[in-house]
Amino acid sequence: MLAADWEKAFASYREVFGWQKAETDTGAVGRYQLFSARGETIGGMFTKPASEPVPFWLYYFNVGDIDVAIQRVKAGDGRIVNGPIEILGNRWIVQCTDPQGAIFALLGKRSHNASDISRRLRPGPPRVRASDTRPLAVRSEQPG
Repeated sequence: MLAADWEKAFASYREVFGWQKAETDTGAVGRYQLFSARGETIGGMFTKPASEPVPFWLYYFNVGDIDVAIQRVKAGDGRIVNGPIEILGNRWIVQCTDPQGAIFALLGKRSHNASDISRRLRPGPPRVRASDTRPLAVRSEQPG
């Protein structure tokens, strides 16, 4: 979630759903707070940049290989709008739009060392008006 104030948003969701704080990452977007339910990390939130007009949830889909998934997005007439960006645990995120312009993100590992590629890309919040960078609702293209 990109929140107006992630700490206030988290307190509210904690009260309603009983969420607990999990890992925290501090990077290009500031403090990124992961949260869990019943011991399983289910999402993340941070305070949105001023360039984003409103708070919003960004849905992530787990993929086996982020680079293969990027090629599939492009082949399906989608666009990559931000990333890949390395996050906790050697995972990578990419923010995309589908052919209709709907924003979504992908989360996965790389099958090769691509740190040199990521250095050339501008990290940061999405450049469209719609990142957790961590999933609230996760679908996986791999079983288990």
